[in-house]
Amino acid sequence: MLNNMFLPSLLLLVPTVLSAPFDIWHGHQGDGTAKAAYFLDNNPSGSAIICLRIGFDGIVNDPVRTSTGGYGAIGMNLTGFPNAVDPLISQGSVTVNGNLLLTVNAGSNTVALLHIDEQDPCQLTLVGPPADTLGEFPISVTYSEQLKTACVLNGGTKAGVSCFNVDPDHGLRTAGPLRSLGSAIDETTPPTGPPGSSSEILFNPTSSAVIVSIKGSGPPGYIVAFPVEHNQVSTAGVFNQVSDIKLDFAAIFINRTSLFLVDPSFGASTLEINSDYTVTEKVHTVISNQSAVCWANYDVATNTAYAIDAGQPVVYTLDASTGVLMGNFTADGTIGGLFDSAIGGRYMYSLALVNGVVVFDIREKKQIQFLNLTGFGERQGYTGMALWP
Repeated sequence: MLNNMFLPSLLLLVPTVLSAPFDIWHGHQGDGTAKAAYFLDNNPSGSAIICLRIGFDGIVNDPVRTSTGGYGAIGMNLTGFPNAVDPLISQGSVTVNGNLLLTVNAGSNTVALLHIDEQDPCQLTLVGPPADTLGEFPISVTYSEQLKTACVLNGGTKAGVSCFNVDPDHGLRTAGPLRSLGSAIDETTPPTGPPGSSSEILFNPTSSAVIVSIKGSGPPGYIVAFPVEHNQVSTAGVFNQVSDIKLDFAAIFINRTSLFLVDPSFGASTLEINSDYTVTEKVHTVISNQSAVCWANYDVATNTAYAIDAGQPVVYTLDASTGVLMGNFTADGTIGGLFDSAIGGRYMYSLALVNGVVVFDIREKKQIQFLNLTGFGERQGYTGMALWP
């Protein structure tokens, strides 16, 4: 019996949020360097990037909204209702590299490129018009600085991978056709999940392949690799299934060839992406007390991998080299579970089940802030998390 494996998309009622107002704090440039966190408001009435200014002590404040030039859309849960949280059933809907931010417009079937102002990183400007993703319901985007290429995972009825040449001054230009995911996915628009839905797209650290994770629906899920040949992403994928990984959810590379992946049916796995783009499972870590570990992160400074639980406010820590579970730390129980997360220095920023952002000091293994966003907007569309610089 799986431990609440469908919890992130079955939640129809979000608990009452904390009633505290926004924290007021204006020292966000106290160390001389502006910093920011970004997430997507995937709103069917008009999507926007939400920017939070980060202080020298890791505290976030002053949310700022910038249009993405398109519309959002909400994925469906297994009871046939739109998700109350986790609207794209995925990780990676926002990515930042240098002064570029990329995000998806799931309802418009487009991907948007925005420029980040170095002096004020909450000042975002669209670069060119959002580009057609050639598919339906784009959910995740990745970027290779080496190739100056972005790729998008479409998770709807017309599923597949689309790629774009990225010009920081003029915008996005389509690079090749929609790359098929074949029989690995059979979804609707909007998709229903988590089982059977797409999860994430990532360039590997050497930009020699694009990696896609897809959740299974009964049988094992898929890891699909699209090799890069002559600086172009191949149209032919290498399809892999690992027998004991059922719900291939969020993933993150922990070195050039090792992919740390979380699966709410058991815990976490470390996968080796071989030179021929086949996949071998190196470590299989059962996290017995987890409820729904669906998000993944990695801290290179301590070589620690994180499995983030959407069913309860718990972050599990694992030795990235061995996969050994080392412990966990928790947030205030009133905020529910934890979703999209990003690490900057000693701080982790996570979307909470309730309407707000949790900040952890991961060295001290404790929560240091909950920023209540109740007065700013609706929780349902919030997804993704990325940091600058």
